[in-house]
Amino acid sequence: MAKTIIVGSGPSGLIAAHTLAREGYEDFLILEKLDRIGGRIESYETPQGKFIDVAAQLVHPGYKMAKTIIEELGLSDQLVQSSMMKQRFYDESQDTMVYNNPPEDNPEAIEQQKKWMDAMGGENFKAFVDWCRDRCADGKMYEGEVTWGLDVDEDEFAAYVEKRFGKEVLERFVQPIISAVALTFPERISTLYGLQIAWTVLVGNVAVMNSGLEAVIQKLKEEFGEDRYKVNSEVTEIVVENGVTKGVRTINGDFYECENVICAVEAPTAIKIIPAMPKEMKDAVATVKYSKVMTVLTFTDKMPIDFNVFGTGCMFNRRTREKYDLPFGVVGFKSARAPKAVPPGKECTSLFIFDKTADEMWDWPDEKIEEKVLSSLRKMFDFYPKEIDGYYIARYPFGNNIMPPGSATAMNELRLNHYQDIKNLYLAGDYLFTSSYESGFYTGRRVAYAMLEKKDQLV
Repeated sequence: MAKTIIVGSGPSGLIAAHTLAREGYEDFLILEKLDRIGGRIESYETPQGKFIDVAAQLVHPGYKMAKTIIEELGLSDQLVQSSMMKQRFYDESQDTMVYNNPPEDNPEAIEQQKKWMDAMGGENFKAFVDWCRDRCADGKMYEGEVTWGLDVDEDEFAAYVEKRFGKEVLERFVQPIISAVALTFPERISTLYGLQIAWTVLVGNVAVMNSGLEAVIQKLKEEFGEDRYKVNSEVTEIVVENGVTKGVRTINGDFYECENVICAVEAPTAIKIIPAMPKEMKDAVATVKYSKVMTVLTFTDKMPIDFNVFGTGCMFNRRTREKYDLPFGVVGFKSARAPKAVPPGKECTSLFIFDKTADEMWDWPDEKIEEKVLSSLRKMFDFYPKEIDGYYIARYPFGNNIMPPGSATAMNELRLNHYQDIKNLYLAGDYLFTSSYESGFYTGRRVAYAMLEKKDQLV
């Protein structure tokens, strides 16, 4: 039997395993309930052998741990620069898509952006940007930590923004980017989380991987070997006796006795499979909330438009969504963001269905979802083809931890005072910090070092 069982093969579980292996500790086994490993790092392989990210995809400038892992795996040469500044915003008052950062040689686009910003109140919008910069720039904000923002964690982001910067800043800028990146609405998240998302967009420069983040998963598979992980092995209980971890039981009826368990699953699943979780731990973990997410990829021939000029996609505010009955808040064109991921002469459109819309459409047949998506795309983009090559739909019941007010504070208290209330049980997951796969990577590395009692290596 393995001395350490890792429950879950998402970003945190995989990086815990990777870190243990780098430290020369190989007596571990990953148990995964799905038929694949990777969690929210998933790619779709096209018939031409191209990999397109379905869920996690961006490497933000502040993703220190993600960049470290990519370098350790020898994949740094796959990183290519993209930009959040090439996204457009749909301005319902002008009935057009405005540039976030218009080209200097396009006076019409500059005028459209000016009208969009004036509608928010020029000084209000500038004040919001300055506030984000003051709170987050120069490395003050890091997604592997939350202490930088705990003073505003109890505040609801929508109310905070509207009170300080006005309703139009909230509706025209903040709400679309929260919907596009956090896959929820600003009423549901804390100001801490909202700051993080806003800064992700305002920084502008991001990177993507030529072959998708799937390359990370493939490298880790090679590193571990197939004997280090088992798929289709859902853990139903982490067994604890007298406050000490004893092993895990699976849905197949197997019992794995072990010395350590790294629990790297979603927060609600952790509560479910650890019946002996003490009240203090359970109360903290229960503050974590999620949004269902459906990712829809639609494949077509190359469209008659230069996306290097048009931009990487468009964000829609909720007023526009309601007016045109749109199921999505953001549309991205993959060839503009990661050209090598899209086959020559082809285009891939990606979008997310989330929150209440995901709840409503969750059990729809794929054909009905795609029909709704295509009709909406053609309504908003007059260049969208009448014929498609195909589509792919992925459903994530725990698509995104939305970090409601107070959650980060509760998790910080858990880490400081209750993390080892169960001996030899180590919680890992993006919910322990700031929801991104960066924080998942970070917690995976932290728990591995903690288990090996190498706390001096925590960064």
